[in-house]
Amino acid sequence: MSRTLIYWTVIVGLLLAGEAQAGSVFVTTANPRTGTRHARVDVGRSCATDHLTVPAGSLVGDQTFRACSTLSATGVEVASGATRLEAGDRVALGSGFSVASGASLVVRTGSLARGEGIIENRAPDGATDYHARFFLDPTALDLLDGERFEHFVALDAGGARELVLGIRRGAGSNRLFLATFADDGGLLSTESTDELVLLPGWHAVEISWQASSGANDGRAEACLDAEPGAASRCLVLSGLDNDTGRIDAILWGAQDTPRGGMGLLDLDDFASWGGQP
Repeated sequence: MSRTLIYWTVIVGLLLAGEAQAGSVFVTTANPRTGTRHARVDVGRSCATDHLTVPAGSLVGDQTFRACSTLSATGVEVASGATRLEAGDRVALGSGFSVASGASLVVRTGSLARGEGIIENRAPDGATDYHARFFLDPTALDLLDGERFEHFVALDAGGARELVLGIRRGAGSNRLFLATFADDGGLLSTESTDELVLLPGWHAVEISWQASSGANDGRAEACLDAEPGAASRCLVLSGLDNDTGRIDAILWGAQDTPRGGMGLLDLDDFASWGGQP
C-alpha cells in the first residue's frame, strides 16, 4: 500500500483561560519557552462582517478578517504587522499557516459555549496514519479533583471523534489520558486507569494514531517528554479494530469544560504530519 505524506504546521502558542462565557484566543507577549508569541482566551464579541477565508499568501501590515461562523486560513503567512482573525464560531488554520518573528496574530472566537478555546485544523484530509507534536505547561490550571476536559480531539469527515487526549485532575495532580474509538463506536480509554502525571513546567507531547489494516492492528499512542535524551512516558491503546477510521480535522485547546474559571493552559509550537492510503 502506497502512502502520500502530508506535512502541515501551526506555529502559534496558546494560553487558554476557562471562562463561563464565550471565549477568544489572542496573542499577547513572547512565550518564555521559545520566544514566540502566545495567546489567551477571553470574552469574545459578536460578529459584524462575514469573510469565509483569508487570502493565501503573505499578510503585510495591520489587517482584520471576520466571519459570523468559521473563518479559514490556509497557506497564509503573517509576515509583518498585526493580523486579527475573528469568528463567531471558530478559526480554522490550514496547511502552511505561520506567523513570522516580529509579527503578531490575534484570534478571537465570539460564541464558544462553556469557556471553550479551540484552534481547528482541517489539513489531515482523510489520514490513516497521523502524528502530532506540541508543548504544554499546566502550571496555572486550577481544576478540582475529578474535573476534566478534552484538550486534543481528532475528527473524521463527519465530525465523529477518532482520538481524544484529555486532562483530568485526580489524586491531587493533573493527568493526561488517551481515548480512541473502534469501528463499532466502542470507546477504549486510559482515563482513571493509566494516566500520565503532568507536573508543573513545560512538557513535550507526541501523539500518533494508526488505522487498522483490517487485522485489528490499529494503534493509538501519546507520549510525554519523548525528546532525545529525555525519559519518556507513553499511553498506548493497541489491537484496535478501526480500519474504517480516518482523521480529517483536529481541535486543539480546551473543550467540554465543566465550568468557568478553570485556570490557564499554556501551549506552544504545534506541528503534525500524516499519511493517506
